[in-house]
Amino acid sequence: MPGLFDVPGAPPIVRDQLVQPYLTGLAFARALWERGGAEALRGAWSAPPASTEQVLHPAHFFAHLLPRAVSPRLPPPGGARLVSEGVFGELLLRTLVEGDQAAAEGWAGDGWRLWDVGGRTALLWRSEWASPSDAGEFHQALRRRFARHHAATGGVAGWEAFGEKGARAFALRRDGDAVELASADDAALLGSLLGATARPALEDPAWSGLTSPAVGIESQDTSTDADQALADREVSARGSSRGGEMATSTPPGAGNQTNLGMAPNVAGLLCYVPCCIGLIFSIVAVIVEKQSRFVRFHAFQSLLLHAAAIVLGVGASALRVALAFTGLGFIGLLLSLVQIVVGFGLLALTIVLMIKANSGEEFELPVIGPMARNWV
Repeated sequence: MPGLFDVPGAPPIVRDQLVQPYLTGLAFARALWERGGAEALRGAWSAPPASTEQVLHPAHFFAHLLPRAVSPRLPPPGGARLVSEGVFGELLLRTLVEGDQAAAEGWAGDGWRLWDVGGRTALLWRSEWASPSDAGEFHQALRRRFARHHAATGGVAGWEAFGEKGARAFALRRDGDAVELASADDAALLGSLLGATARPALEDPAWSGLTSPAVGIESQDTSTDADQALADREVSARGSSRGGEMATSTPPGAGNQTNLGMAPNVAGLLCYVPCCIGLIFSIVAVIVEKQSRFVRFHAFQSLLLHAAAIVLGVGASALRVALAFTGLGFIGLLLSLVQIVVGFGLLALTIVLMIKANSGEEFELPVIGPMARNWV
């Protein structure tokens, strides 16, 4: 039916989010019906898909193939404030590469974070793929997409840069089975995102031509860029306990960016507050928070840290009692001194973790940090 799915004047990101749920949702519902009729459809309401990939590929839903929990590897620049975070998912990536469905297949997970840096904005995004070949195919499609809309400005420390003077600057790179994107208001900020190895390249004329003291704004014909996707999307696959569950995202800059009703960095900080406050808050965060993977990571890491401290404390107390009964109380006294030192060390560690969380960092502790990330 010609014109049925046309949305005149709407950017592709808006058009796809208005239209694609009906098309892909119909195909997904048909697959459920063929598999188990009305009962299968009802079951999908109580246990919905964990990602748009499962909707696009029902076989993944039936096989319970969950996406990976992915976070950008690049640290934010100094003084950055986390504004929002989330997941694009395979459906939005199809729009990003302008309908190249084959290139978006093989998606295994992704995660983005949007930062405010003194009034400017910076975006960091990382996607992981089922295989290096899948990552390579998507990387090439994304390069072609940026080349069609932006001027290429050369390579910097393994990154390929795109942009125009007075507009946002972008940098792409492939890292094995992952593809990364960094974007900022100007080349100087982008250089700080990419790290010290990229800063000397800012003296290159191609890069200096991008630098602008004002915040760049994309024109209408480039409104499908990654930053426009952040601004115009209606639905996004947000992180959750299942690593990418679909949820309504919070608009950047809004005060309520989590289910807890506070900024993610503040919630992360509260997870480590001493005197049982952090323990109680972490339990609440694990139960209530479903939008922010950042908060869930810190909540799980805090719970594991508290559990380890409680186990060590109870074990040390039991050992002191046993030593007292055996006439080795002086060793128990030394053990008490060790406990005091460990207690001060634990207090110092929680302060460091509070500072890291407040600055938007996911600082991983040995052993328990990777465990917490797996549970996110």
